[in-house]
Amino acid sequence: MSEKEQMHAIFRGKVQGVCFRATTCQIAKKIGVTGRVKNLSDGSVEVYAQGTKGQLEDLLSGLDQEFGSNNIHDVSTEFTEISQSWRDFNVDF
Repeated sequence: MSEKEQMHAIFRGKVQGVCFRATTCQIAKKIGVTGRVKNLSDGSVEVYAQGTKGQLEDLLSGLDQEFGSNNIHDVSTEFTEISQSWRDFNVDF
């Protein structure tokens, strides 16, 4: 089994008010990723996700397929060791 890691990602563009958080949660649960997704006050969306590198790449790919460049204008990602564990994937409000 591949070692799990943590991804911190910030999505910028038209990512609020388009079901981005709900879709992120749906994709993450489908592929077995844990973590959280949250709207930020600057209009971007923050994702903390934990899983194997392949699962995390699948999450990014799934969001790109779902929203594409029409909505996602920029995404910054950072992969690190797990600093806090989540049991599920949830939307933070």
